[in-house]
Amino acid sequence: MGRTSVATLCAFALVLVALVGPAAAAPTVPGAVGKATGQIPAQVLAYWTPARKAAAKPRALAKSGGGGSTTSAYTITQVGNTERLGFPGRTNGKVYMTFGKSNYVCSGTAVASVNGSTVLTAGHCVWDAASGYATNFVFVPAKSGSSEPYGAWAATAVYTTQAWHDSEDFSFDNGAAKVATNGGTTLTGTLGGGRAITFSGARDQAYTLYGYPASGKYSGQYLYKCATRYAGDDPSISSDPKPIGVRCKWPGGSSGGAWIGVDGNVASVTSFGYASLSDWVFGPYLGAVAQAFYTDVQDN
Repeated sequence: MGRTSVATLCAFALVLVALVGPAAAAPTVPGAVGKATGQIPAQVLAYWTPARKAAAKPRALAKSGGGGSTTSAYTITQVGNTERLGFPGRTNGKVYMTFGKSNYVCSGTAVASVNGSTVLTAGHCVWDAASGYATNFVFVPAKSGSSEPYGAWAATAVYTTQAWHDSEDFSFDNGAAKVATNGGTTLTGTLGGGRAITFSGARDQAYTLYGYPASGKYSGQYLYKCATRYAGDDPSISSDPKPIGVRCKWPGGSSGGAWIGVDGNVASVTSFGYASLSDWVFGPYLGAVAQAFYTDVQDN
């Protein structure tokens, strides 16, 4: 199946589903490709005025094709303050970024890392073929309305997998950012830790998806979760490992948000949906490639 660019796909009806200056050399890390932003964090934070935040569009990917059916049920609820502000709930956050001349929103997660400053998201929240790497990338953990209880964190570098960078292969739609410290403290130092990630785990399990849906009845200002379970692998992608499918009508803006498995760790991130499957969502299986990607970015 031929694919158009992410920029073109963003103009489609949403199904589902990330900093301005001279380009810097990509860090030479084996499992990831990326770019130092070359931006001053304070200037990036200043860029995101309330008006720009409110006007930013959900970063979404809609795909034609698809197939499959299931009777699996799911439940979407707004995350309450106790969970949102507690640990590990506060590791979930909203992401703002710029591609070309347009501002977008995604979701992301502060994950356990050597550098204490790694945010995990989707590859399409970091890179697309039309615009290159995202600029003005900011992560806001535990955001709710206008409240940003743990501050906002500007990226100093952004990364994706080689496969997403070269061919936008949805099996490897993984992205990450390294954020600057705030007042000399790292992101996970402020949050009291980061979410762990499970690699090569079970596909068939229950999941809780987190994110900031920003279309339809959702404003994008509040954290939601979707309790669901494995419903099948993506029927249309030939590369391995195939993305994981679950039942959940999870709108744009949720891209990059964590899928938490039964062990409490990140098992995938929200990636895409199909026009023909309006209540399904797919995420990349975190296998050996994703593990090599994470190993590089969290220690860089």
